[in-house]
Amino acid sequence: MKSLLLLIALSFAFTFVMSTDSAAQTVTFELDLSSQIADSTFVPDRDVALLRGTSFPLNAGQHILKPAEEEHVYELQIDFSFAQIGEGLEFLFVLETENETVEEQMPRRMQIPRGGHTIRSFFNSFNF
Repeated sequence: MKSLLLLIALSFAFTFVMSTDSAAQTVTFELDLSSQIADSTFVPDRDVALLRGTSFPLNAGQHILKPAEEEHVYELQIDFSFAQIGEGLEFLFVLETENETVEEQMPRRMQIPRGGHTIRSFFNSFNF
């Protein structure tokens, strides 16, 4: 009887752990465009801020940042799979304006974290 109860308890614990750990790992990417808006290199309601990266889903399709609650900040939530935790990720921001497309020259690097996480950045496109 003790063995059966132990087996049931272990089964329940394993199911609980797997259901919580196998959920998507959400990362919120925030981009502060205060400088670009101030000097009119980025015009809200006309221009678009994008996110590109080396791991799925950032390496497929367009990922457009949307205005956040905070003024001049744009954000996008990306769900990574449980299997991607700890993987390296390179990403960069791109501004598509009326006249040109400007992307950051140096990719940013991080490891995909477990659970929710927010990455706060400023746009930089150093043209050497």
